[in-house]
Amino acid sequence: MRTVTFLPGYNKIVAPRGTTILDAAQRASINMNVVCGGQGKCGKCVVYVQSGKAEFDRQKYGRFFTEEELKKGACLACVTTIQGDLHVIIPESTLIQEQKILVNGIDTEIEFHPSVKKYYVELQPPTLADPSPDLSRLLWGIQKRGGPVAEKMYAPLEVMREIPALLRHSDWKVTGTIALVPGGYRLIDLQENDTSHRLYGAAVDLGSTTVVAYLWDLITGKVAAVASNYNRQISCG
Repeated sequence: MRTVTFLPGYNKIVAPRGTTILDAAQRASINMNVVCGGQGKCGKCVVYVQSGKAEFDRQKYGRFFTEEELKKGACLACVTTIQGDLHVIIPESTLIQEQKILVNGIDTEIEFHPSVKKYYVELQPPTLADPSPDLSRLLWGIQKRGGPVAEKMYAPLEVMREIPALLRHSDWKVTGTIALVPGGYRLIDLQENDTSHRLYGAAVDLGSTTVVAYLWDLITGKVAAVASNYNRQISCG
């Protein structure tokens, strides 16, 4: 095992002989810019071996550096293997730097048709004259409030288990959440009283370098919140 010290932070990691400097850096939670995925093609993972023994093919990869840089120990972390204890300088330009991620663009008018909707219903409890099952009573109530046709809606077992107790506890005033799914509509949630004014959905823009998540208000059609970060896979290419 060899000890590699990364400068200027003096971050140390122990790695087997023959491990690349890039692999050692990733194990030390140091994120380098490796656009090519560690194939020695992009020349982005530049480091300087300050001291110690490492193996770097100058003839094959020396085109990325000047003669002066090579004399200072410049090499590509992805194709340089550790042969002995090393002190490695990582330039700031090699690290993935914090930058402002674009989360806003030009607004475009779109027709808003969310696949999830809420319906508030006030139902009548069963009687001898109307002994309909709780589920049927609920789905018919949703249909009357402008929801899908009752025969096209269904409830999964985990929701069906909650319906009887929840209807009676809420005095038969509930809000059902209906989602459009392949083949019909699913009752995905049932809540006490009127919660139809609160309904949110998430949209995620998954890019090769960044990830942006939007929280949408599905009632108003407006973005309620935005969060962004770098895609951690960027250090792998």
